[in-house]
Formats: sequence, C-alpha cells, structure tokens
Amino acid sequence: MLKLRKIYFPLSIVIISTFLLIWFVYNGSNDKIQHNSLVKIEPTPFSETITVNLYFPNKDNTKMIAEIRGIPLTNKLETSIIKELMAGPKSKGLIPTIPKEAQLISFEVVEGIAFINFSKEFQTKHPGGSAGELATLASIVYTLTELENIDKVQILVEGRRLETLAGHIYIMEPLTIKDVKY
Repeated sequence: MLKLRKIYFPLSIVIISTFLLIWFVYNGSNDKIQHNSLVKIEPTPFSETITVNLYFPNKDNTKMIAEIRGIPLTNKLETSIIKELMAGPKSKGLIPTIPKEAQLISFEVVEGIAFINFSKEFQTKHPGGSAGELATLASIVYTLTELENIDKVQILVEGRRLETLAGHIYIMEPLTIKDVKY
C-alpha cells in the first residue's frame, strides 16, 4: 500500500498542476486572443541567388562583354538566365541582343543541348544585319555554355528550326561557341 501511495501522490500532483496550468493559460489569455479569430502569418520568401555572366556586345558591337549579375532562383536556372538576357543589359555601354517583343515559349536541356523556343517576334522584330544576328546568337550561346550542363544551343522559333535568324548564320543545327565566335 505504501508503494502505491508513493506513486499516486506525485502522479496526482502532476495531473493537478497540468490542469491548473491549462486553466491559467486559457483564462488568462482571453483578453489577448479571441478563440475564433485567425492570425494571418505571411511567409518570408526564400530567395537564393546565383551569380552568372550574361554576355552582351559593347556599344561598337566589336566584342562580347560579360555582365555579372545575381539571378534569383525562382524557377529553373536556365530559364531565369534567358529571361535576364531578354531584359537586356544593366550596364552602360552594352547593347541588348534579344528584341523586347520576343517571348520565351519553352526551354529544355537534353543531353547537353539547350533547346530555346522563342515566339515569332524573336525573328520578326530582330533588327537584322550580319553583326546584329551574330550578336544575338553569340550572346545566348556564350551565356548558356558557361553552365556545366550545356554544350550547345538550338534556337527554335514557334517550335521550328530556322535556316537563319536574319539571313546570315545557319542555325538549323545546335550552335557552339566556335559557330558564333565574336
């Protein structure tokens, strides 16, 4: 009987303390929190960034210059990079290479080849000229082939391969840096 008393007494103290604690918490907080109200908690967005080189031609269109930029990883890295290229350079003295009206339809990497599918405005709104065409293609190829998983770039417009973008450089096959040497 003495053994049971040793067990029940501490157990009853724990149970009574728990009930008292619960009662104080619920009764003491009525003036602070309404039981039926919802508290809206905004999640803190987690935005990791990665530093990449985006290539744009200088104002004389004589060489490609790397613009170092931090890109948030909100979706696929490659897609983010292309969208940043499409936005154009932030540095003075560099010129944009992708028409502002162009849209990215899709982007996929298969066996080291980046397949970039643009809307028709990529071609129809392109300023043209051999230097302009080379600048656009070199900008894309130089930038993307710096990534470990990309060796070549295949440009598509509305899902189709084109012979050329503006009449000067053959783009029916995937391009390497050698194909667009600036």
